[in-house]
Amino acid sequence: MQTGRGRAASCAALVAALSDRFVQPDGAHASFREPARAAGVNVATLRHYFADRAGVLSAVYEASHQSALGYPQEVAAGQLTSFRASLDWYVGFVVRSGAQASFGSKGPDSL
Repeated sequence: MQTGRGRAASCAALVAALSDRFVQPDGAHASFREPARAAGVNVATLRHYFADRAGVLSAVYEASHQSALGYPQEVAAGQLTSFRASLDWYVGFVVRSGAQASFGSKGPDSL
């Protein structure tokens, strides 16, 4: 039996893997099976953690939102002291959030 902390870690790892699928250009239209396959799990595992597709999307969105909250906290704590550090954080956030979903499969250079 998994502990609360183990379940949370498993869920977080699963959300990270699922995020990669949902940021693809066709991610918003992915079936319930496609993200499961991309994360290396079966549909029953997704249902166990998230109940349904809306639960999966909600968890992915919440994780993205929570990661964005770190920036103001880092600035307030003085952890980002240079423009370069701030820019590096922002670029990392955009990459983690799936900027390619905004640009399609050609990427930002195609603009």
